Amino acid sequence: MSNSLFRKDAYGLYHYFEQIIEIRNDILNLNHARAQEIVTSKGLAAVTDEEIEFYKTYIHESVHFIDSTSTLWGMEYTCRLYNCFNSNNSKEAIEVFLVNDSEIEQHAHSRIPTTTAFIEYRTMRSILSYNPRYGAYINFKYYSHDGNRFSEVFSTPLTMLALLEGHAYAQELLTALALFKSKDDPISTHLLKKEYEKTLIDTALSEYTCILSFTEQLFDVYKFEERLSIVVLACRFVLDLPDLFPFPQAYIDSCFSNNTDEQIISAFKMELNRGMNRSSLVAIILILLHCSLEAKPINTSSYEFSTELENRIFELFAKEGESVESCKQTFKTLHDISYETSLNLLHEKGAELAYLSALANKDRDWLSFNPTEVALPCVLLTTGEFLSANHELDYDIKKLVFSDDEKASELTKRLKQEKVRKPHLRPTVCHDWLKKIESGEIGVHYYPEDF
Repeated sequence: MSNSLFRKDAYGLYHYFEQIIEIRNDILNLNHARAQEIVTSKGLAAVTDEEIEFYKTYIHESVHFIDSTSTLWGMEYTCRLYNCFNSNNSKEAIEVFLVNDSEIEQHAHSRIPTTTAFIEYRTMRSILSYNPRYGAYINFKYYSHDGNRFSEVFSTPLTMLALLEGHAYAQELLTALALFKSKDDPISTHLLKKEYEKTLIDTALSEYTCILSFTEQLFDVYKFEERLSIVVLACRFVLDLPDLFPFPQAYIDSCFSNNTDEQIISAFKMELNRGMNRSSLVAIILILLHCSLEAKPINTSSYEFSTELENRIFELFAKEGESVESCKQTFKTLHDISYETSLNLLHEKGAELAYLSALANKDRDWLSFNPTEVALPCVLLTTGEFLSANHELDYDIKKLVFSDDEKASELTKRLKQEKVRKPHLRPTVCHDWLKKIESGEIGVHYYPEDF
């Protein structure tokens, strides 16, 4: 996964197993010295188009690094990754790792081929679906309209790939917009919007951009920058959502009970309660935010948009009679407990780079991403040099790059040999479990179909 997904040329790449950022300064015609100036924000006063692309790529890949090392989802992903490394890719470790990794890889197996080159994303709908290989998930369906009726033309699954790429893409665009605003450059801002719209209608990119497209549909009355902020905050919230901070079940029923089998709804509820399927949770939060903002729009003349947006999200989770501030405090308490536990696990498992990142970025600001303040590792350039971050982690990335350690490549080979699937319970089992729990039944029940 990388920024290259949104461009003709591969400008950058984030290696998830090695946790290395690589940027192709060669095709952007940037030497090491100039690239270093841009990364440390000392050379942004006068930049060429190629240099802006380089900076956006750096932001994009840096977001991937933070998401995979310094969020609750990323720390869990890394811990399970290192379980594979430390056990010589045992069957048991891989089975657990696939719970996370399959939610990223699902897009490659669930996307339906189409000859349609362009889509009208403003007619898309979210459908709760089930796949025996991947469990319950949200499927986005796109429709055409001939003046009389809507016809389905395409569908794509909402996966962790869409969450991670949508988050990184939205953040790089926000950074670019801030740069253009500081330079009083409305032309570049206009061109950026046009390129963005062109990206969203590209069918080939829909599996990466569907969260962005869905946001465009739901929040079209808000400014471009505000819509991007909605994507960023929703994704950050979901990536850092503690397992013990439950999602209100009634919301799921209200969103899907009219057109979805109740057994699939039960399976979906159980996955969310187990910290799985975070990408689908983004879609639900966007739907609920849409309802909240439609009923009571944010008065941007009175509030900082991102701050008020955060309050609206916590309003969704607040219990009856609970204040937003109290809900935030509960979230923070549960988050900090989970974070400390995950931090210790990273250290125990030898995930040194992720551990240092999680430790240094523990108190990072939720509402902004400042590359000069976030702790990051060195970045590998394709010309062979390394870029230093403004706030650099004390880690020898060069040693990792030139290491002869084959753990990551061996795991990649092993996963290719496996039939990628997400370990999960069948919807009938989930539904039966929930019914028994609701009725207060205690005991052991055997499901012979699963053995």
